[in-house]
Amino acid sequence: MIIKDFKQTTHANNDSAIEAAMAKRYEVGVNSFWLTNGNSEYPALLVLVNQNSASAHYFPEADHPGFQSEGSQSALEPRGTQAFYLDGQPEPQLIVNEAIIGFDDAIIAAKEFAKTGKRPSALNWIDLSG
Repeated sequence: MIIKDFKQTTHANNDSAIEAAMAKRYEVGVNSFWLTNGNSEYPALLVLVNQNSASAHYFPEADHPGFQSEGSQSALEPRGTQAFYLDGQPEPQLIVNEAIIGFDDAIIAAKEFAKTGKRPSALNWIDLSG
């Protein structure tokens, strides 16, 4: 699997390598990870990370709006948002708390994606195609 973050690209061939690549944080504890299998750009799994919170987005193909992770963090304010950063851009991406998952859940989903190349069943998903 190929994992691209803010600053580098990693080839991860096992669970330990996936964990190590996705443990990287920059500046104030943030990063984003684009995960793909092989030479193809799709399907892709995007994981945005801020400290121990994450949001996942699965893209099955280029023109599909994708699937957003359904949140599992019941302690968060239901109508609130959290700031994440995409590809090191200075402007935050505000993600609704209903889409926030724990980083540990994002790692489980990444490992499953590496094995199957499909939308991880370890997470609940919201279909953004309507």
